[in-house]
Amino acid sequence: MAMKIPSAMAPILAFGITPPASVSFPLLTAPWMTSLKKALNHGGTKRNKRDRSEAKRKQLQLATVDLETGRPSVRTVVFRGFLPASLLDEEAPIAPTNSLDIEAPASTRTASTRTASNNEESCLMTFVTDSRAAKVKHVQAGSSYVECCWWLDEAGVQYRIAGRAVLCFRDSEQPALRNAALAVWDRLGDSTKETFTWADPGVPIPAEKAAGDDHDEKTASASASASIVAANVSKDEDAITPAYDHAHFCLFVVIPETVDELRLGGRQKRLMYRTDPGDISLSAGESLLPRVLAEAWTVEEVNP
Repeated sequence: MAMKIPSAMAPILAFGITPPASVSFPLLTAPWMTSLKKALNHGGTKRNKRDRSEAKRKQLQLATVDLETGRPSVRTVVFRGFLPASLLDEEAPIAPTNSLDIEAPASTRTASTRTASNNEESCLMTFVTDSRAAKVKHVQAGSSYVECCWWLDEAGVQYRIAGRAVLCFRDSEQPALRNAALAVWDRLGDSTKETFTWADPGVPIPAEKAAGDDHDEKTASASASASIVAANVSKDEDAITPAYDHAHFCLFVVIPETVDELRLGGRQKRLMYRTDPGDISLSAGESLLPRVLAEAWTVEEVNP
């Protein structure tokens, strides 16, 4: 029997919606987030803070569909955290909050002077990618349905998270999408930002550049990077920061609709979480989030 989670505990928030003042954002906006966070932090108190296994736990598989061939396409991606609820409001501050689990502190950016009002989270999952990547092209072509598969070995649990994807660019039409992309970009380290100035992903490397025993990927794309990397030199250190306006950067956001939690081991257990997105559907090629607040999540225990 499915159990209904009240909407006050589990709203699904969409970009472009300005919630009324009476709407509050709970810290965990979907019931499965609690168990997922526990699994991610499994044994964390017994490890050194920068244990390599902690970083590995943020790696999961993301599948998209290529509409031209009808074939699925899967790759390993890095979970960048749940999108702060404040960024879902078009009038909300654009500075990032601590709930975005990014590798470096936010840079001081003159275009972004406002500060986030809270650290409350939505259940929207964030990933960063090159805007020319295949997964971006799949979504742009109208195949917005995606699925994530997350096996957390230490906790002995698998999460299959299915839903729809939305792409956030610096020039997206909706302010909320632009704000989210900028907030995440500001949290990235310079070395990560530089990867978004490299040559086109998947394009063959010219023979003359591929020759040699010690080919360096960065060297192969140096000519392309040099023309689009701005020399923004820090006052404190002689560092060059890639320019946001010229980077091929995309914030890839997954809106979960169903979550399949499977716990293995001596006492196997499987829970199905579902939310009804309503009658909203995305037309072919549309990359905007449905403008809807879901009433509730349901959770049901099923056979493993």
